Amino acid sequence: MLSYESRPGKQRFYCSNCFSPIYVTTNNETEFLRVRTGLLDGDPQVEVTGHMWVCEKPSWVVIEDDKPVYMGNYVGPPDSL
Repeated sequence: MLSYESRPGKQRFYCSNCFSPIYVTTNNETEFLRVRTGLLDGDPQVEVTGHMWVCEKPSWVVIEDDKPVYMGNYVGPPDSL
């Protein structure tokens, strides 16, 4: 696996064979590991707790649950949805 710091405190990890992005970690959000789910073959069997960067989603994607929605980064519990 290869990695580099894309900006201070943000580490990106890539496959050493095909260079596909795998996951990202940040120093200021240590409770999160951002996995690139497009690389997964099956159900990752994790609980989705919210939706980040909704402002960037394609128009055809519909969020069909009642999980918290964040237009950008997670910034703590939302005041209201």
